[in-house]
Amino acid sequence: MRLHATHSFSAAGRARRPTPILLLLTLLSVLLATGHLIHAIADPDPQPQPDPASIPIDAANAQDDSEIDPVDSNNAAFGGQAALGAFTRNAVSSLLQLAAKGDNYIVELKPEVPVNDIMQHVSWVENRLNVDLGLGHLVHKFALPPAPADLAAEAGAASVTETAFYGYSGTLNPILVEALKALPIVRSVSKDDVASIVQTQQPTALMQRDAPWGLSRICRVRPPNYNDVNQRTFVYNFQRGLGTDVFVLDTGVRTSHRDFQGRASQPILQGFAQQGGDPNGHGTHVAGICCSRTYGVSKGPRVIGIQVLGAGGTGPWSNVIKGVEYAVQSRRQTKRPTVINISIVGNFNQALNNALVAATRNGVHVVVAAGNSNQDTCRTSPGSLGGRNSDVLVVGAVGQSDNMSGFSNWGACVDLSAPGEFIMSLGHWADDARKDMSGTSMASPHAAGAVSVVLSRHPNLTPAQAKKFMVDMAQPMVKNSKGSTNKLLYLNPRL
Repeated sequence: MRLHATHSFSAAGRARRPTPILLLLTLLSVLLATGHLIHAIADPDPQPQPDPASIPIDAANAQDDSEIDPVDSNNAAFGGQAALGAFTRNAVSSLLQLAAKGDNYIVELKPEVPVNDIMQHVSWVENRLNVDLGLGHLVHKFALPPAPADLAAEAGAASVTETAFYGYSGTLNPILVEALKALPIVRSVSKDDVASIVQTQQPTALMQRDAPWGLSRICRVRPPNYNDVNQRTFVYNFQRGLGTDVFVLDTGVRTSHRDFQGRASQPILQGFAQQGGDPNGHGTHVAGICCSRTYGVSKGPRVIGIQVLGAGGTGPWSNVIKGVEYAVQSRRQTKRPTVINISIVGNFNQALNNALVAATRNGVHVVVAAGNSNQDTCRTSPGSLGGRNSDVLVVGAVGQSDNMSGFSNWGACVDLSAPGEFIMSLGHWADDARKDMSGTSMASPHAAGAVSVVLSRHPNLTPAQAKKFMVDMAQPMVKNSKGSTNKLLYLNPRL
């Protein structure tokens, strides 16, 4: 396996930095070619008056057509210091005001393009995103090169290009965005929307039990009597997830919690602010359901927390993509069966979905929460990857009665459901803390833990095979499934 520097984007290899005047002239030529700057400078009083939001510069900066005719190369715009100075000042003003309208985007590049062309493109964009001119800046660069052919084949990828993901994210002005969309090297341009934890439904009281009801439920075909202490047991005579890695992309993990038994870690990734630990608590709770000694489905895997969201439980999708990239690179290096849990939901985002599909083509198993908005999860990301759309496993939530939770998203993109109400797991404020939470955020790690257990016994399963195995093993027990499948997560103790 070759993971070398030729596949990383770096500014160190630039021959020289363009001078400001050269950069300005280059940018002006691009804008003039598109006609946007011409309109901004040459049309002082368009009729009828357009929406101000569509005008790239202030009307006060417009010039009379008789002063500067950008079509006629013999006029003052191309000769005379005063005219050139006025033209330049107005151009800079235009660029600065365009940048004020900039937004955050994820630009995905076509993986089949030669990597040298991709690197040149990214360097070209970086060289033109001069902060002084207000054109924006890059935040993340994504460089997941194609997997080795044998790994791609093992994961069921039709070609090695399916395992690659290249691109970048940043704040970009609207004209640059439109120009990028037209480039043949660009696969997609998506808004870098805010992703958030699947907002949990807070319980009204703590529930005392010897084993969390969720664990008691998934090891039985039919629900136990939760009032009988002898039935509140989680029976597991199977492998405990040993030899597997579970990545929890969330608000972070309190790795020092005693219930992780020293198996948890949290790397610091470059490119976005991370506080370390878990300032929110959501990620620790999720990781505990999956992988802790007392409350976890899988009690022996390595747990790797990736802090992609902030203390408020929100963050951009580009952070999540960067976390996915890290997990895939780890899988390529360690060769260990790898699971990603994403208890995060947001608006539909094609770049995120493509990154997760690329992860599965690299042999990484991806489990995600359906969401808590009581809506069709096919309209969201990453929930829209469920069903026949990909090898990602999408999980809805049920309560103790096996009824689908009122808050749970539903629809054809839900692959199965798992316990998600009043789930006891780890707290983030102390090394022995615990708490109850509810939501599909809690259902997803039940399934992720189950996948880890299955992989410890059958490490060579591809994501497609593991998803089919989980769905086939699930029991038709979900009531009032709101048009979703009635399959309920089941982990046979004899597995």
